[in-house]
Amino acid sequence: MTPVLLDQLQATVRRQPTRLSHLHAEARDGGTPWSQEQLRLLLECFEAFQFSDATADNPEVSVGEMTHEETLLAAVREILETQPGRPMPLARVIELLPSHLATSIEQLRALITQTNDIEIRGSMIRRNPGN
Repeated sequence: MTPVLLDQLQATVRRQPTRLSHLHAEARDGGTPWSQEQLRLLLECFEAFQFSDATADNPEVSVGEMTHEETLLAAVREILETQPGRPMPLARVIELLPSHLATSIEQLRALITQTNDIEIRGSMIRRNPGN
């Protein structure tokens, strides 16, 4: 399961609550060999994903409220997707963020260092090509 595929699944669930079996089919189409049970275990590890009935075999999956950091990273990923694989200055990314997501270069740098799918070199960032 790559971070990009996980982002795609989250985007699907953000559009509307979706059955786990549908998300599993989408993950399989994305190239993951994971079983539905493995996918469920992964999604249960993230607070953002919520299940309609925790005991059901095929629950409906929805997305709860995102933290400020999750919202900020999602916006950064969207900005970086406009130039896939190409580095972008941190200052430019901050300029392109929606106005309600105020942050500093230092805060953004600290947040990015906690991810696997965004790399930072000096004052430049980009999506990792392998993710």
